[in-house]
Amino acid sequence: MLVGGETSSLWLRKEEEGSRYLTRALIVEDNATSRMVLEKVLSEFADCQTAASGLDSVASLESGLSSDQNFHLVCLDIDLPDMDGHAVLQQLRDIEDLHGVAGLKGVKVVMTTSLKDAKNVLGAFRAGCEGYVVKPVDREKIVEQLLELELVEARELSR
Repeated sequence: MLVGGETSSLWLRKEEEGSRYLTRALIVEDNATSRMVLEKVLSEFADCQTAASGLDSVASLESGLSSDQNFHLVCLDIDLPDMDGHAVLQQLRDIEDLHGVAGLKGVKVVMTTSLKDAKNVLGAFRAGCEGYVVKPVDREKIVEQLLELELVEARELSR
């Protein structure tokens, strides 16, 4: 509860007609702790699905597009056990192309990884990611990305 004159931020889904707002998120992370943190934060805004491997994530992405239940956000680790996140990202963009989804209509991808060298960062953006968060992930970093990608909005409340 706010006391006279205090201000607080409230994070809201963007729900204006015709806007792309966050309703479905896929978390691709093999580390259980990171996966739980991401799911806890993102579940405030969206229905979350998780995948612990690259192959599982590609299957989930394909299924979502095929059933018209596409994800609005993918949080993608680079260092996965069966294929790296760069390969997953490339397959995602290829799948979108096959379904006629391109450009701004594609899913927003945020790489969530401990790798912060220029090769991985630049490679991820060249492959089509929209954001990059270096681990450890926390609520502030994730919400900042959601705001930058305009998947949620912040409104100031005064009382």
